[in-house]
Amino acid sequence: DGTTTAIPTPKLVAQNVIDVYDNPTQGSCDINQNRLFILKSDGLYATGYNVNGQLGVGDTNNRSSFTKSGTWTSASQIVKLYPIGCNVGFNFLLDSNGKIWFCGYNVDGVCGDGTTANKTSWVDVTNAWAGVTSGVQDIQVVAGGSNYMETTAFYHTWAVMLITLPNGTKILKSCGYNDYGSLGDGTTTTRTTPVTVLSVTANNVIKLRANGNQCSSIHALCSNGDLYGWGHNSYGNVGDGTTTNRTTPTIVAAEVKDIFLNGQSSPGNNDRYQTFIMKSDGLYGCGWNDFGYLGLGHTTSPITSFAKVLLPLDNDEIVDTMGCYTTENNGYTLVAITSKRRMFAWGYNGKNGITSSSTISCLVPIQFKIQED
Repeated sequence: DGTTTAIPTPKLVAQNVIDVYDNPTQGSCDINQNRLFILKSDGLYATGYNVNGQLGVGDTNNRSSFTKSGTWTSASQIVKLYPIGCNVGFNFLLDSNGKIWFCGYNVDGVCGDGTTANKTSWVDVTNAWAGVTSGVQDIQVVAGGSNYMETTAFYHTWAVMLITLPNGTKILKSCGYNDYGSLGDGTTTTRTTPVTVLSVTANNVIKLRANGNQCSSIHALCSNGDLYGWGHNSYGNVGDGTTTNRTTPTIVAAEVKDIFLNGQSSPGNNDRYQTFIMKSDGLYGCGWNDFGYLGLGHTTSPITSFAKVLLPLDNDEIVDTMGCYTTENNGYTLVAITSKRRMFAWGYNGKNGITSSSTISCLVPIQFKIQED
C-alpha cells in the first residue's frame, strides 16, 4: 500500500488483479522479510523484501508498493511462478514461450547457470535446466532453504524440478545445496549446474513434494503408485524405516494415491518434519511425532515407516488436501479436508488453536463443523 505500517483491517491495495502467487515455504522464520507477486493484464508485479534481488526488479531495494517485475507485457505470457522462501528467497518462472527464468538468492548456485551470484533481474536458465532453448511444456518445482540467518551467513538453498520437454518427455533435475542428499544424485556435493536425479523414471512422475528447509526430504509420486524418497532423514520423514540420510532415491511406499504438505516449513532451523500419503485404506504418516503430529494417538518419535493416521474416514472418503501452520515453540497444527468436506485437525495445541482443552496436544484428529454464513 506504499507504507510499512501494519494494516489491522483489510485495505484495497491493487485492482484488476488476475492472480496472486505464494508458496508454503514463505511461511517460516523472518516472514517480515517476505514478498508478494501479483499478475495483471500487462504482466508481473512484486512488492516486499528484496535484499537478495528476489523481486526481479533489477536492484536490491525493498518495495512497499507493487513494482513491475521482468519485461513481460501480457498476463498470458506467465504460465507458472514458484516463489520460494523469505529472506533467502528465489523464484522460478515458466513463460508462454516455454522458457524457464530465475531471479533472487543464488549463493549455493540453485539458479543452475554455473555461478553463485545473486540475480536481481530475471535470467533465462532454460538451457541449463532443460537442455533446450525454448518450448518447455511444463515444470513442477520443489525447493527450499532455511530462512534463518546465523551470524553473517544465510543458510542454504536447493531445488528439484520436473521438466516436460517439447516432445513430451520428462526429465528430473536438481541443483544447489546438497549436504543432506537433497539433490538425489548419489552424492553430498553442492551443484551450481543441474544434475539428473537418480533411480526415478521421470516419465512416470506425476507429483513432487518436499519440506521447505535446507534439511529436507523429497518425494516423487509415480503413476503406478510407487513413492520414491530421498534427502534429510534424521527424524524418519523419508519413510524408509531408518534415520539415515539418503543421497539416492529409493521406493518407500507402494500403491500410493496422493502425497501432501508440499513446502511444509517452520521457524528457525527446525528440520523435524512429517510426510503424509493417501492409500486406498486411509491416511498414513511418518517423521517427527512430538505433540502427536502424526495423529497416531501417542507421541513416540520418530516414526520412520509410514503408519496409519487415526482418521475416521468412510469407505469411499479420501483426504483431498492437507495444510499445516506453526504456533509457538516450533509447534505444528495439522489440518485435513476430506472429499466429503469434513475438516479434521490435530497436533500442537499450546495456544488452543484446535480446542480449548487443557492439554497442549491433540494426539488424534478432531473433526470440526465448518460454519458457513
